Amino acid sequence: MTTVIAANGWTKLVLVRQDYELRTLLEPAAVRASAPTLPREKLEAALRDIERAIDDPGSIHAAALHHLETTLHDTFLAGASNRKLLATISHAHMPLIVNHAFYDAFRLHPEMGTLTEHRTVIELLLQGKFDAASEALAAAASSRTRPKLERFAAS
Repeated sequence: MTTVIAANGWTKLVLVRQDYELRTLLEPAAVRASAPTLPREKLEAALRDIERAIDDPGSIHAAALHHLETTLHDTFLAGASNRKLLATISHAHMPLIVNHAFYDAFRLHPEMGTLTEHRTVIELLLQGKFDAASEALAAAASSRTRPKLERFAAS
């Protein structure tokens, strides 16, 4: 029975790792494709939300963090015309669910690096620098994947 539990845990870790990799590869392309369709008001509202979180990260609970994450990693991708791309990304949301559960269970607050990376992406989108926003999202995803997987593996 212990072997089965260990195997199941390993399988889940592999699946989460694969989902992170998919998101790292596909989300930058989706945000680039979606960027011209994003309403300025949504971008400005997202920037205000991120700025509030940066000003007082201790006030951001798991549900608020989940909202910040889904705004960037779901809402801002939705304007891409490639429905298959979006469907593939939506099937790779296990890491967002794991993050939400982890932050909720341990009453954690967002990491400042994550918040500032999100702010950079949103600011670049507001400036119409869509390629740079895509590159910033790719860099953010790459820099955050390994520590999150290590944290998940340790829990």
